Amino acid sequence: RGLARIRQSKFDGAIEDYKKALHYDPENITLWHNLTLSHIQKKDYNAAKEDLESLLKVSPRYTRAYLMRGEVSLQQKDTIAALNDFNKALELDKYDPDAWAARAIVKLQQAKYAEAEADFNRAIPLSAKNAGNYINRALARFHQNNLRGAMSDYDLALDIDPNNFIGHDNRAIEDFDFVIKMEPDNMMAVFNRGLLRAQTGDYRGAIQDYTTVINQYPNFLAGYYQRSEARRKIGDKKGAEQDEFKVMKAQIDKQNGVTNKDVAQNKDKENDEEGGEKTRKKSDKNMNNYRKIV
Repeated sequence: RGLARIRQSKFDGAIEDYKKALHYDPENITLWHNLTLSHIQKKDYNAAKEDLESLLKVSPRYTRAYLMRGEVSLQQKDTIAALNDFNKALELDKYDPDAWAARAIVKLQQAKYAEAEADFNRAIPLSAKNAGNYINRALARFHQNNLRGAMSDYDLALDIDPNNFIGHDNRAIEDFDFVIKMEPDNMMAVFNRGLLRAQTGDYRGAIQDYTTVINQYPNFLAGYYQRSEARRKIGDKKGAEQDEFKVMKAQIDKQNGVTNKDVAQNKDKENDEEGGEKTRKKSDKNMNNYRKIV
């Protein structure tokens, strides 16, 4: 019944049932485990730690208890205690992929990217179908400027769990909505929201975002290219061809050594003026590196 209540998110009832069950069977590891999980779900971390102390007295080599206690410590912002528990779990069982992954995530948070990658390298062969480990290792690789390695990990993650990414995209769009509400002139966020909208099939929303960016940065060719793709998806052939022509003309001009007047004027202003133009220069540079945020 406790398990049935957990499945229905009735954690108070589950706690009541597991305490009653433990009264009859006080050394049952599964009962202590599920009681702990119920307290964690209620964010009652002190009670969860008390449960884990009891569990470890019953079974001091139970690896899951150390992993759960480490997670509770992370929730309480105690990174050192969490690492100690994850290290203990690895001492007990070096073939537990969750232990390697848990420690790797702490290393990521500490910006120890090489150490995080090394831990993910141990976790992945032990749990090859876990897409999350590839996604997190990609992050560790990205921060070490190993972009090819990061892309390879994202490809593997997509092969394992392609459907999961639509859900992530929708949640990411919500995050960008919030950022843009706070910072309406954040063109990086607007452009990347456009990319995500296109990926989830909202082509009109994507076109709206691309147009906002192009109006601010009329020489941002990636914007025209992406907008042409989205316009084709909704049947706007004429609009798509206009955008494609803009990209093609810029490429031909570049090959022929023709300097774009707008770009040249911007550079002159940046050299001559302080304040706003300096900020614009930084923004221009960042827009051309927009992929980094993706």
